[in-house]
Amino acid sequence: MTHKKEKKNSPSPDHSQRSEKTQYDNPNDAYFGSHFEELVDNYGGKWIVMAEGEVVAICEGHEMPHYADQIRKRGITPFAAPIPRPEEIECLL
Repeated sequence: MTHKKEKKNSPSPDHSQRSEKTQYDNPNDAYFGSHFEELVDNYGGKWIVMAEGEVVAICEGHEMPHYADQIRKRGITPFAAPIPRPEEIECLL
């Protein structure tokens, strides 16, 4: 995911002390980032397919190309990503 960085040469921020929200340049990244825990809890193991910040589908991996193709036919670049299962990211949450 891409997001704006405030300072390029500053040391890594201490995220445990952080009270501000990350600002994203891309609406798909913004949605995925701000709903990540909810997606993991409810849809872990599935894929999310988005267009311009809107969820088009949450589906099985073999279904993802179908939804991505529908978005491409509209002239939009799709965002598609696997949603990790809770046990795959336990140490991160």
